[in-house]
Amino acid sequence: MTQKNVDEYQRAQCIALRKTGMSYHAIGINAGISRASVQGALKRFEETGDFQDHHRCGRLKKLNRQNV
Repeated sequence: MTQKNVDEYQRAQCIALRKTGMSYHAIGINAGISRASVQGALKRFEETGDFQDHHRCGRLKKLNRQNV
């Protein structure tokens, strides 16, 4: 199975709904993501205080706008 990325809006929504006292399951249904994704987003927010994506390393692009 492929992993679906949770965008920043959904993470912020999870944080706001959790502060209102909703359960992980209810937040997942409301945001359209799994309960495990909700837990992961909230855990990341508790650890880092931020809900944005981390920088991911990877292969550099061979072409950019200047080379095209």
